[in-house]
Amino acid sequence: MFSKVNFAIEDISIKNDAVCFTDVPLNMMDGHVKNYGKFAIGFKKEFVKNSGGNPVLYFVDHTTINGLRGIISSNLKTILKFTVSNYKILKEDGSDYNSNELKDNLMQFLSHCKEIGDLGPPSDGSERVDAYFVEREWRIVRYNRHKDLEMLTTIDEQHYLKTTVDDIRTIIVPNKDIARMVIEYLQESGTKNIPIIIEYDELKYL
Repeated sequence: MFSKVNFAIEDISIKNDAVCFTDVPLNMMDGHVKNYGKFAIGFKKEFVKNSGGNPVLYFVDHTTINGLRGIISSNLKTILKFTVSNYKILKEDGSDYNSNELKDNLMQFLSHCKEIGDLGPPSDGSERVDAYFVEREWRIVRYNRHKDLEMLTTIDEQHYLKTTVDDIRTIIVPNKDIARMVIEYLQESGTKNIPIIIEYDELKYL
């Protein structure tokens, strides 16, 4: 299911739809499950990439400190303001260049950007909350091309990315009872290639 992702620098704000994943190694999941629980579906990376998925672009802060900390986000802000101003000029002048395409491309790029000071405790001894949460996030941002390629399903105005069991590499479950229920369900539904089912406590041995 596509959910909302936000990105904002000062007066520039972007909202878009995306499906989010984590690329955390299976034997390093303890920190992740504290926020998301012990049930997970591990998709094949080939499927994520072929669906337009990319790693999130992490930024340190969104405010420049001492001229260096947060300088990348400061540079990005300058580029964004230049792009937005030129978008308005192109739109008003009726240029042959597709100004709406420029706007869409900008929105798709920003939908992959994320500040790393939004989760967890301070990590550098300063008084600022400057946490890096090692979730190694990937996102599939919704494009019009997903619809053109019939990769979307829409139910009650909510968009879903089409998947099959063959797109799944691993299913992680909390315990043996749920593992048995998942396997029985897949067998009864006629699934030929059942993904690997792993109990969460077994991940530490991988």
